[in-house]
Amino acid sequence: MFPLYENLRNSLLNRKIGYDGMIYREVADSVQSGTLKALEDSVDRFVFVGLNVLSASEKRLLWHLQSTNRADFYWDFHGDMITDSDNRSSLFMSENIKEFPQKINLDVECEGHPEIEVIGVPSFTGQATIVSKILSENGSGIETAVVLPDEKLLLPVLNSIPESTDVINVTMGFPVAGTAISALIDSLAELQKGVNYYKRVLRVLGNSYIRSALGDVATNLEKFITNNNIVYLPSGKFAENEILAHIFKTVDPTKTADYLLEIFEILYNSISLSKIEKEFLYHYYIAVKRLKDIGLTIKSETFFKILNQLVASKTVPFRGEPLEGLQVMGVLETRSLDFDNLIFCSMNEGIYPVKSIPNSLIPYNLRRGFSLPTYELQDSVTSYHFYRSIYRAKKVYLIYDTRTEELKSGEVSRFVYQLKYHFRYPITERVLNFKIDAQKRDTIVIEKTPELVQKVNNLFVGEDAKPFSASALNTYLDCSLKFYFQSIEGLSEQAEVTESVEANTYGTLFHKVMEELYKPLHKNITTADVLKSLKRKEHISTIVDNSMKSILNIDEIIGHNLIVKKLLERCAEMMIDHDAANAPFVIVDTEN
Repeated sequence: MFPLYENLRNSLLNRKIGYDGMIYREVADSVQSGTLKALEDSVDRFVFVGLNVLSASEKRLLWHLQSTNRADFYWDFHGDMITDSDNRSSLFMSENIKEFPQKINLDVECEGHPEIEVIGVPSFTGQATIVSKILSENGSGIETAVVLPDEKLLLPVLNSIPESTDVINVTMGFPVAGTAISALIDSLAELQKGVNYYKRVLRVLGNSYIRSALGDVATNLEKFITNNNIVYLPSGKFAENEILAHIFKTVDPTKTADYLLEIFEILYNSISLSKIEKEFLYHYYIAVKRLKDIGLTIKSETFFKILNQLVASKTVPFRGEPLEGLQVMGVLETRSLDFDNLIFCSMNEGIYPVKSIPNSLIPYNLRRGFSLPTYELQDSVTSYHFYRSIYRAKKVYLIYDTRTEELKSGEVSRFVYQLKYHFRYPITERVLNFKIDAQKRDTIVIEKTPELVQKVNNLFVGEDAKPFSASALNTYLDCSLKFYFQSIEGLSEQAEVTESVEANTYGTLFHKVMEELYKPLHKNITTADVLKSLKRKEHISTIVDNSMKSILNIDEIIGHNLIVKKLLERCAEMMIDHDAANAPFVIVDTEN
């Protein structure tokens, strides 16, 4: 690892670029070597306000400025909660104050404690509804802030803010990975595993950007797939539209980046994008360009995985007026700010504080031995931000999701337990439940009017009437109302593509096979010998093949359909044997 690090560092130095940690270290080394003259010559005095956790490089720089008597330090470290030695919030701040003491003691203590209310809601987005009610009751001016530890709640909260709120300042970012363009990238990655498979095609067509770009073309293609039960689409179907041809094509792995850039250009030129949507698209465009410039020869699947990793931590910041209106922010944005009313959402254990899983190859013992950041430090930083933010508040609302499903435990954050049992603060707790009433269904009654009787006669009686099938009779006996809607009014269930053969489809297939087998015998005397002549395996197999391809709209019989084919062949042979035992007879007509 060390030779790799050395090579990377030297390469970046030669190009006069670097990552954050490397730049910090260069500054710290220049302090130690006495080469940091530009900073000393340009500024006479430095005043640091509101710092919290410090890295080793930052400490080295601060020590240098302190030793030359050119720096003052002021720390927001007040109140019984945040200064408690048993509270992790004091872990690093106590050390900071000892190493960099304040020259002037500022009296910023406040008396009393905030009113704290803990609210449990059995819904993720339901938390946004509670936020709306709280804002309506307490006002939504500059003195109020909504803090969102989980960025995915941003849009639900923004959509639920009361209309009476004139100004909103959002100081947090929205994750690019949670956008519609991210969902499109995932769909395209899946599409490259086989562009003709209907599920992959429908998933891409269902994306909001693709639907906007294609318009009615997308709707018509969806109807074509479902109405005709198309499992594998012919490639020629995509050639009917230029945009379809660009999207639904198998791409050479070395051309994956060009494929995505081409689709981005189509979206940008074909549909009207908002500023924020253009920003989302831009982040993906930059990430794809970076991968293209590297020139890696990798599989498409690997390309998409790396792309998702590149944008996983990307957020698009919102811009607003910080000095007025309701403040909607993330946890880190609360640093050095005080509000009268604070509303924390997602106060669940594992979300706030977030479950600490270090993304590092360096094991815990080595990290601790070499004074590298550990999960204890991360917990300490989170704890400091929380207790510092509520110290001067008058009202604090802590909202959490009570649901227990999948990996969610529904447990409230440890901070609530600390406030309740360690600091023994008076806390109001309530759990909200949604009342669900069973909807009363009105009885549907179809009156047998003369008009209805005449309609039935026109449908099933007379020369132009349609045949009354056995399945229609069974439907009537099972449910007369279903028969009315289905056979008389012509209503049917929404079509869905089925890859396997259902019972009703199997019946249709068998009818078709027997009809084709007996068609040459129509209105002739049929004897047992004639029927037995039909039992040629090749003859039956050909008719079954043609019937399945026609009804199922498939080009090849594979997989589960091979079993269905064998069953149809066997049933056809058994039917011929049964009819031969009752021969001779005349086939007057078949079911139409």
